[in-house]
Amino acid sequence: GPRRGVQTRLDLALGPLHGDMNGRIDLPRGLAELEFTAASPAVHAAPGISWSELALQGKLSGPLSQPTIGARLRWNRLQAADTSASALELTLSGDGGNLHLQGRIDGLSLPGPHPDLLAKEPVMILADARWDQPERSVNISLRHPLIELDARGETAGDWRADATLTLPRLQPWAALASLDVTGRAGWELHAHKQEKGAGIEVNGSLGLDGGNAPWPALIGHNGTVAGHAILEGKVLRLSDLQVDGRLLDLAARGTLADTGNDLTWRAKLSNLAAITPRLAGRIAAEGRVQGPANRFSLTADMKGEVATLGLPSSPVTARIDLSDLPGQPVGRLDADGVLDGAPLRASLNLQALDRGRRRLRIERAQ
Repeated sequence: GPRRGVQTRLDLALGPLHGDMNGRIDLPRGLAELEFTAASPAVHAAPGISWSELALQGKLSGPLSQPTIGARLRWNRLQAADTSASALELTLSGDGGNLHLQGRIDGLSLPGPHPDLLAKEPVMILADARWDQPERSVNISLRHPLIELDARGETAGDWRADATLTLPRLQPWAALASLDVTGRAGWELHAHKQEKGAGIEVNGSLGLDGGNAPWPALIGHNGTVAGHAILEGKVLRLSDLQVDGRLLDLAARGTLADTGNDLTWRAKLSNLAAITPRLAGRIAAEGRVQGPANRFSLTADMKGEVATLGLPSSPVTARIDLSDLPGQPVGRLDADGVLDGAPLRASLNLQALDRGRRRLRIERAQ
């Protein structure tokens, strides 16, 4: 047809996936009036990728540079590697440079030891994009009874992103780490482009109001988390990470990478009775962790004042030096001090034998 009204029809067949597009395009003025659909029955598209049904329909009209668009997608029993969903529904609408996405994911299953953590309730999705603005901003919101996420990003030029993550019920998430605690957690994340990689800042709160000892006593209702890092490819350079609880303070800095980690750390426990009621006093420790996660070394220097209940506290020091963690540890422990008015001196040596066996040698005990 004429360039101002080119009649357009496109039929697409890719295996069992069928799609078509019909309408008119005005090439000189860059305008279009198009309708499109796509449908598919059950498909195994590639190893680990499959679905039972796919249906897409929509319309596009107006200037091709900033069209008015409306589309609906439904994807049933979607499987992608170890992630799956019983249904994915998305609705897209847009006018000019403003796009709006609304949807839900039902029966979401994620990789890990508890894949059905979010499966019982739908994950609701809201997103907006403003491509008609210089910063090309994007806003994303996710809602689920166990997680709330709000994020905003600027994608043009020196990009930046800000996000707020809230876990209103901490117990199901703590169970992933085999912990039984209740409470609430929330974090604010700020990221921005740097000359090399991305700068990341995290600030958050952690409140525990129940569960198995000692964590509720150590963290309390008003724990805080703060950290700064730079991500360069697959290397995370942690300039500082601080966790402050009611009785326990933790801090770390260093490098995390696939090839190996190198972290210095320190910890302070202000009341040993939170760990065991038989002891009183306080202890501080600092050390280093080096090596890959499957074979790393740990050093720790500890000092404090320790006593059994009813007796005055006395100074105690200890040093731990272990390697080949976590599978086949070897190393030693040296401790000195006074406990219950009597000298405490001990040296233990954990040695490797053949066939994966270990021998604990007591070199000094007093």
